[in-house]
Amino acid sequence: MAKKKVRINIVVIGHVDSGKSTTTGHLIHKLGCIHKSVIESLEKEAAKMNKRSFKYAWVLDKLKAERERGVTIDITLSKFETNKYNCTVIDAPGHRDFIKNMITGTSQADCAVLVIDSTTGGFEAGMNGQTREHALLAFTLGVNQMICCCNKMDATTPKYSRDRYVEIVRQVLPCLNKVGYKLIPIVPISGFEGDNLIERSTNLDWYKGPTLLEAIDQINEPMRPSDKPLRIPLQDVYKIGGIGTVPVGRVETGSLNPGMVLTFAATGLQAEVKSVEMHHEAIGEALPGDIVGFNVNVAARDLKQGYVASNSEGDPAVEAAHFTSLVIITNHPGQIRNGYTPVLDCHTSHIAVKFAELISKVDRCSGEEIEREPKFLMSGDTGIIKMIPTKPMVVEPFSLYPPLGRFVVRDWHQTVAVGVIKAVKKKDPAAGALAGRDKLESLCMELQRQNKMLMEECKRVSTEVQQFKLDLFAKFQDAIKKLHPDNAFEECIRQELIPANEIEVTFSDIGALDDIKESLQEAVMLPLRRPYLFKGDGLLKPCKGVLLFGPPGTGKTMLAKAIANESGASFINVSPSTINSKWSGQAEKNVRALFSLAAEVAPTIIFIDEVDSMLGRRSSSYENNSIRRVKNEFMSRWDGLLSKPDEKIIVLAATNMPFDLDEAVIRRFQRRIMVGLPSAENRETILKTLLAKDKHEDIDFKELSTMTEGYSGSDLKNLCTTAAYCALKELTHYEKERKRKRKRKLEEVEILEDASNAAKDDIEDQVISLRPLNMEDMRQAKNKVAASFAAEGSMMNRLREWNDLYGEGGSRKKEEQLSYFL
Repeated sequence: MAKKKVRINIVVIGHVDSGKSTTTGHLIHKLGCIHKSVIESLEKEAAKMNKRSFKYAWVLDKLKAERERGVTIDITLSKFETNKYNCTVIDAPGHRDFIKNMITGTSQADCAVLVIDSTTGGFEAGMNGQTREHALLAFTLGVNQMICCCNKMDATTPKYSRDRYVEIVRQVLPCLNKVGYKLIPIVPISGFEGDNLIERSTNLDWYKGPTLLEAIDQINEPMRPSDKPLRIPLQDVYKIGGIGTVPVGRVETGSLNPGMVLTFAATGLQAEVKSVEMHHEAIGEALPGDIVGFNVNVAARDLKQGYVASNSEGDPAVEAAHFTSLVIITNHPGQIRNGYTPVLDCHTSHIAVKFAELISKVDRCSGEEIEREPKFLMSGDTGIIKMIPTKPMVVEPFSLYPPLGRFVVRDWHQTVAVGVIKAVKKKDPAAGALAGRDKLESLCMELQRQNKMLMEECKRVSTEVQQFKLDLFAKFQDAIKKLHPDNAFEECIRQELIPANEIEVTFSDIGALDDIKESLQEAVMLPLRRPYLFKGDGLLKPCKGVLLFGPPGTGKTMLAKAIANESGASFINVSPSTINSKWSGQAEKNVRALFSLAAEVAPTIIFIDEVDSMLGRRSSSYENNSIRRVKNEFMSRWDGLLSKPDEKIIVLAATNMPFDLDEAVIRRFQRRIMVGLPSAENRETILKTLLAKDKHEDIDFKELSTMTEGYSGSDLKNLCTTAAYCALKELTHYEKERKRKRKRKLEEVEILEDASNAAKDDIEDQVISLRPLNMEDMRQAKNKVAASFAAEGSMMNRLREWNDLYGEGGSRKKEEQLSYFL
C-alpha cells in the first residue's frame, strides 16, 4: 500500500499585481485540477471585461468585486498534489488595504511562495511597497520556509532576460536573509505563459535550478505538535442551509474528531462536533496543519473570526485578561509610551491592544535588562511589555503554543513591531460567573431594602414636602436648560454640519496629490487620531489652522472632505452667508455658536471655502465696524482665548486669492499648502482615477496627459464627462434610427395578411448599452473643453510669488516685498 502523502499549506504572497493569483491558477490548471471548460469560460468572461490576462487569476478570485477591481481581496483556498505532498494553497491579497486578510492567510501556512514582479518598474514598486513587509510578516507568523518566484519573465527587456534575473536576485536575497530566511530557491517563471511552473522552459534554458513544482517538493516536512491539547483559531464561520453552523480554521495543535465536545473561547460556549470536512470530503480525524470545516450546533452569530476552539476535556482555551510579551520595535515613527493602543494580529485575531506598562528595555541579543520601566521605546528597541486587549482575545505563551504566541503589531497601515508572548494571565470563567451571581444577589437585596424605605417615606410625606419636591424639580429643569440651552444660533449652524460617517469622499477618490495628502495627514489626522502625542510641554502641539491655496478646480474642497472622513472628524462647512447677519451683534453670536457646536461634536474640522471673502484684510475700504468685530471674534475663538485650549478643533480653509487675507489670519494658518495645477504625471493619474469606473479601451493616457497641459483636476473631470456624452450621442442617434425602421416594419406587417409571428419577433426591442470610451472621444472632447485657468497668466504668477513668501516649500525671499502688501 502506497504511503499516504503529507499535507502542507502554502501561502502565496507578494506586492499587488505581482501575478500571485495568475501563477497559482495556472499551476493548478497545469496539474489537472481545473477542467478545460472552466478555463474557456473564464477566458470568455475576461475578454468581455477587457482583462484577457486575468483568466488564470479568476480561477481563485471568486468575488465579483475582485474581478472588477483586478485584485484579490479575501484569502482563497485550493488544493493540488505533487510527488511528495498534498498541498493546500492559500492565495493572499497583496494590496495594502487588505493586509489583515493576508495576515489571516499567512498564519495558517507551513511555507510561503513570494511572487515578485520582474518587469522594469514593477520590481522596484514591490520592494518599496508590500514585498518586504509580506516577507517579514510571514517569518514573524511562523512561516520559516520560503520559495521566491521572479514572475513575468516574459515581459522583461529583453524577454526572459538572465541579466534582469541576476539583478533581482542580488537585491532580494540579502533582504530575505536579513528577515531570517536561509537557503531560498529563487525560480524565474512566467505565471501567464506557464514557463518553469511544472516543466523546464526552453525560454529559460540558462537557469539550472528547480522548477516551482520541484521546489515545493524540496520543502522540509513540517513538525506537527499532535501530542499537545487541541487549538483551532477560527478563520471564518459559515451558516449552510440544511447543515447548520460550520466554523473553518487550521488545526494548530492536537487532533479533532467527530463526537468531540469543543469549548469556544472567548465566549465559553460548548458544542459537540457532528462532522469534520476538508476540501468538501468528510474525514475521521484532523491533525495539525489541516485546514478544516466542522459542523457544530451553535448559532453562527455567536462565533467570530479569532475565537479559538479546544477540547473541553483537555486544557480548554480561556480568554486572556492580560499578557506579558517580548516586543521588537521595527518601524515606528515616534515614541511608544504607556497607553499606546495599536492593532495586534495574532493567529486569526485582529484586535486593538493597550500597552498598559513598559516593564523593561532589554538587549535583543543577550536578553539582559538594560533599563527598568522606561518612559518610552523607539524603533530598534526591544522591550518587555504588559498588554491588555480592548476586546475578548485568546492567546497562549509562545513556549507552549507557538502559533498562538507570536504576533505582529500594526499601526498607520504599516508593521511597527513584532513579538512573542511570554506569559498569559487568563480569566477564570467559574470565578467570573460566581462573582456575577453574588453581585446580582446583592443588588436584589439592596433593591428590596430601598423599596421598603421608599414605601415608608411615602406614608410620611406631607404637603410641604411634596411642594419642596416640586420646587426642586423646577430648579432641576432650569439647570438642564442651562446645560443644553435652546440656542437658535447653534441650530442655524448645525445645518452646515456633516457627521464623519456621512462624508463619502476618500483619498482614493482623489488622483495624485500624494505629497499634499501626506502633509494633511501629518497636520490634521495625527493630532485628531493620536492626541496623546501632542500633550505636555514639548514642542509638539496640535495644528490649529491649515490653508489650501491655488488655482480653482485643483481639488482643495475634496481634500478637505477626504481628510475629515479619514480622520473620523465632523465637518462644518462655513461661508460668509452662514455667519453674517443684517442684525447688529448677531454675526458675533453666530461665530460663538460655530465654535460651541464644533466643541460639542469634536473632533471637528471647520472648513471655510473662499476664506478671503470672510477673513480679508481689515484695512479694506469696504469694511465696516460690524465686519471687523466678526473677524476679531472669530480669531479670538480660533486662538483659544475664549474657548478651552484642549478642544480638538482645526480650521481648514481654501482660497484662490491668498494675497487678500489679513496678516493676522495668515499667522494663524500654521500650515499653508499650495495645491497647484497637476503635472503631466499627475494628470495621467487623475485621468485613470476618473475613468476607473467607466468602460474604456485603447486610451493612451500619456498622450492624453500631454494634450491637457494646463488643465486642472476639475477641467479633466469636465473633459471626461464631455467624452462620455459622445457615446451617449451615438446611442440616442442609433435608437432614433431603430425606431423609424421599427415603424416601417410594423406598417409592412399590417399590410400582409399572412404575416407570421416570426416577422413580429424581428421587431422586438433588444438590450442596448453604451459602448466603451475611446481615444477619439477624448480628442473630440478636447476640442470642446479648454482649460479654465491661465497656467502662465498674471494670477498664477501672483500665486507663485505668495507661495515663495508664505507657502510650504517657498524660497522665503523677503527682499522684494509684494506690491499688494505695500
